[in-house]
Amino acid sequence: MYDKRIQICIQALSLILLLVGDCYAMTKQQLKKSGKMMKKSCMPKNDVTEDEVGEIENGKFIEEKNVMCYIACIYTMGGVVKNNKIALDLMLKQIDTMFPTEVKDELKAAANSCKDTLKKYKDICESSYFMAKCLYDTMTRAQVKNTMTMMKKQCLPKTGATEDKVARIEEGVFIEEHSVMCYIACVYKAIQVVKNDRLDMGLVSKQIDLLYPQNMKEPAKKAAGQCVSIQQVGNIDKGTFIEDRNVMCYIACIYSVGQAIKNDKIIHDAMIKQVNQMFPANMKDPVKAAIENCRGVAKNYKDICEASYWTAKCMYDYDPSNFVFA
Repeated sequence: MYDKRIQICIQALSLILLLVGDCYAMTKQQLKKSGKMMKKSCMPKNDVTEDEVGEIENGKFIEEKNVMCYIACIYTMGGVVKNNKIALDLMLKQIDTMFPTEVKDELKAAANSCKDTLKKYKDICESSYFMAKCLYDTMTRAQVKNTMTMMKKQCLPKTGATEDKVARIEEGVFIEEHSVMCYIACVYKAIQVVKNDRLDMGLVSKQIDLLYPQNMKEPAKKAAGQCVSIQQVGNIDKGTFIEDRNVMCYIACIYSVGQAIKNDKIIHDAMIKQVNQMFPANMKDPVKAAIENCRGVAKNYKDICEASYWTAKCMYDYDPSNFVFA
């Protein structure tokens, strides 16, 4: 889905230590040995545990002084600290010396974009910590952008969508055309969040954890969580009733907006009034018959969400062909 070597380089750059991967001109064995040596040296010096620093390369930065000083120790051993300060020129030199040509420019751009971070902190531990965090976030954003560019090149010709129709999707501009819809589906498939021809929110969450910077993970997951609700309620009018609390309360919300609920109770007469006012003539009698048939359902539930859910389901079961739900 994305270039694993780039991911390893991102992780390595965020600490400028010799971890594992194909980023450097050294062998994997040398990289592992050097990385373990630095870690082994810096952990006891700063009294940190594996739980505190073991996931830094994956974006887990614990904001504690000993963790900050651990990162400063790694930077010092990596040769990018001079006079108790991180030296940008030394960092850029390390990139030129150790990284492959095809990623050097991107990595140096990330380092340069984070240089102002160094001016904000006089303490070497704090400076090292926030520099590492900035590098990780910057490179991860670049990775996401590069991945999406690659997906766009792959999916445009497959779906017949055009650049001008998909260029502003990230700004929230969605053109409702079949080619654009298929383009989005293609991107989702390419990033492996589709299973059995359905968007799998578990896979979406997993990819967010893998690809997104730490400060973007929770907002992205929250947005994805809201979309789960759309999937759950999108086919209620076709008889798909998912027995979930959120779905039940969504139905109650719709009834409430439609003024069919008062004092936390379904008002069936208000429902019938709405049908008389809004429904076409050929549907009025069948829909009102369904409402009358299901009057007694709500009495079985004290909770308005449950009462709404089972009332709606009863009405669908009574006459699916005339059931309408917003």
